[in-house]
Amino acid sequence: MTWNSRAGVVEALTAAGWAADKERPTEIVRHSSGTVWTVATPAGECRLDVGGGCAVFPDTAADAVAIAACLAASGQLRPEPTHHMSASALEARARMQIVGELLADATTSTEFNAVTRVALRAGLLWRCHPCKRNHYLQEERCLCGAPRSTGN
Repeated sequence: MTWNSRAGVVEALTAAGWAADKERPTEIVRHSSGTVWTVATPAGECRLDVGGGCAVFPDTAADAVAIAACLAASGQLRPEPTHHMSASALEARARMQIVGELLADATTSTEFNAVTRVALRAGLLWRCHPCKRNHYLQEERCLCGAPRSTGN
C-alpha cells in the first residue's frame, strides 16, 4: 500500500464536510469539531484523534470501518429530531445515505457489524425487538409486522 492507500477514506470524509490538510491532503483530514483523521504509515495504518484520545486502525481495517468511526466521533451520525423535518430533513437524508453506502461497501461480516452498531447507537437505524431486524428511520413497521417502538 502507498500513502494513497486510504484515498477512499479521504474522499468520503471530504464529501461529508471534512477539510483536507493543505500540506498533506491525502494523509490528514480535519472536522470542525476538532476531530482529526490521519494516515499513520505507508501501509495504511490510520488513527483518529478526538479530544485528546486516539484510536488506531491497523492497515487491515476496512475503509468503511474508519469512515464510520470518524463520522461517529465528529458527531455527524447524531439523529435529527423527528418533530421538525424542515431544512434538517436533507441533512438527515444525507446521513442515512452515508450509512447505506457504508453498509453496502462492507465486505466482511465484521465490517458490516461495526457499521451497523455505530448506526444503531447514533440513532440512524432502529432494531425490531421481536425479530432483531434493523431498519432505517423512515420505516415505521418491520417485515415481521411489529411497529417501530417509540424507544427506537
